[in-house]
Amino acid sequence: GVPNTGKSSILMILIRLARQRGAIGKKLKATAAQPISKKKKKKKVKRQIITSKKGIGIQDKPGKTREVTEFLVRDKPRAFVLDVPGMTPPRFFFEERPEAWWGFGAANLLLPGPHISRDLDIQTGFCALVLHALNRDANFEYVHKLNGLEGPTDDIGAVLKATKRHLKKNTAEEDEFDPSDELSFKRCEVFLKLFQTGNFGSVILDDLRYLYQPFVFQDRHFAGHRNDNGTKSKRFVEEKFDGPFDDEESHDFEDYSVDEDDMDDDYWRKL
Repeated sequence: GVPNTGKSSILMILIRLARQRGAIGKKLKATAAQPISKKKKKKKVKRQIITSKKGIGIQDKPGKTREVTEFLVRDKPRAFVLDVPGMTPPRFFFEERPEAWWGFGAANLLLPGPHISRDLDIQTGFCALVLHALNRDANFEYVHKLNGLEGPTDDIGAVLKATKRHLKKNTAEEDEFDPSDELSFKRCEVFLKLFQTGNFGSVILDDLRYLYQPFVFQDRHFAGHRNDNGTKSKRFVEEKFDGPFDDEESHDFEDYSVDEDDMDDDYWRKL
């Protein structure tokens, strides 16, 4: 699975359940796979045994799991579960489908990096994509969760400003959305966290009006990236994406409490 989708969390629950049922002891037993040396390919590789009373390291941040580890979940008969690092789709996938890159970022599934986490335009773009999906599907739950919004809006600046009551008390608060202020990063973080934790209800970032087209890997995808070594990742973000939408289009909120039966093609086209 991709990073930060709950692989280690599920494994921790299995281990906790195994302890409650007495299938394993209190100490956590695991074996960390050691890298195989080129000179010793034919020799059996020894594994380091890890014993700990603590659980698996879990963090709401992509890239926490760094190596493949075997965890014992049943002693007799023995059963192991592998905890593996997440795998992000290759860059050429995002190059052809930039909307997927913005979706991964909004859902906190991209590996962290300063060119993403410290770029306010990108963080605001993640928030704008979520707001766009909410308005597109007539999900106005964010109006009730945030403070200061009179109704639905496509103004991301006004929405981020409305996260005021969700900020920590020790966070300095200002009235205006200032791109140069650390407060703006906090507002983006709070808005995305509300989305990621289900406070806006069920949200689908993809536009389900269009059929999904399976991605087909081709030789040209690999030809120009074999000797990249990751040096183009920052430039890829800076040059490829100007924003999550090709054209900025305002939504018309004439009917705030819209009936689902009235959502015909003309309604969606207007959105």
